[in-house]
Amino acid sequence: MNIPNKKIRRSSILYLGWLILLWTSWGCKEQSTTQDWVARVGENYLYEEELADIIPSGVSAQDSLNMAERYIDKWISRKLLLENAQENTEYNIQEINKKVEDYRYALITYEFEKKYLDDKLKTEITSAEVEKFYEENLSEFELKQPIVKGRFVKITKKAKLPSGFKDWLRSEKEGDLQKLKEYCYTNADAFNLEDSLWLAFDELIQQTPLESIPNKVNFLKFNQFVETADTSHHYYLYIKDYKIADQISPIEFVEDRIKSMIINQRKTQLIKELETDLYQKAEKENKIELYKAKEDE
Repeated sequence: MNIPNKKIRRSSILYLGWLILLWTSWGCKEQSTTQDWVARVGENYLYEEELADIIPSGVSAQDSLNMAERYIDKWISRKLLLENAQENTEYNIQEINKKVEDYRYALITYEFEKKYLDDKLKTEITSAEVEKFYEENLSEFELKQPIVKGRFVKITKKAKLPSGFKDWLRSEKEGDLQKLKEYCYTNADAFNLEDSLWLAFDELIQQTPLESIPNKVNFLKFNQFVETADTSHHYYLYIKDYKIADQISPIEFVEDRIKSMIINQRKTQLIKELETDLYQKAEKENKIELYKAKEDE
C-alpha cells in the first residue's frame, strides 16, 4: 500500500538503505547507537535499527532500499488502522487482554509440545501395525466413492495408433506392457499404467467424456474395457478390479491415512502422558494446592 504525502525524504531512505547494506556486509546486524527515526504516526516512531532485521545479508543497495520502503509503508498503514480502530470502535479492554493472554498461552504451549513431540515421537510404523489398526477400525474405512485398479490412456487424434495397442492395454505379458509404456511415453498426453494401485474412479476419468456417466456403479459392473473420444482426443480405459461406495476400502488404498491416524494417536497419548507427569511432579514438589473451605463445627 502506498501512503500519500509521506513525510519521509527519499535522501533519508537512501541513507538508510546504505546503512543497512553496510551492516549486512560486515556479516552481522549491529545495534545503532543513535535513535534516529524514519517514520512517525502520532506518538509512534519507527527507528532505523528496527529495520535491520528485515534486510537479508548480501542484498544490493537498491533491493535494501525497496525492502525498507515497503516495510515503512506497511508499518504506517498498520499504525493508522490501529489508531482509527481505537478511536472509532467500542471494545472491552479486559476481554481483549484475555484473548491476547489466551493466544500467548496457546503459542507458548504449542512450541513446548512441538519440541516435546519432536524429541519423543516415534514415527516408524510397521506393516503389522498398519494391518492391526485396519482390522480394528474397519468401519472407519468405508468407501465414499468407487475406486478402481486399471490402465488409462489419453491420446490425441493426430497420433498414429499401433495395431496391437488395444491388446497391449489388456495384456498381462511383460513384453506387451513394455511396448505399451514405450508408446505412451512418446505419444500419450496422459496415462496411468500402474494397475496395482487403487485410484479414485472420479479422479481417473476427470476431464474426459466418461466424467458425465450417470450411474458409475452400473458402468463399473458391466464394463471392463472402454474406448471413447471427444473433438481432440481418444480415451482408453481398462478396468482390472473395482470397489463401489459403502464397501470397505482395501488396505492399500488407505495405508497412508492409517499411518497418519496412528501418528496422531501417538501424539495424543504422548501429550496426555506429559500432562500427567507434570501434574504428578508438581504435586510432589508441593506446587499444587486446592482450597478447601473449613467445615462448620
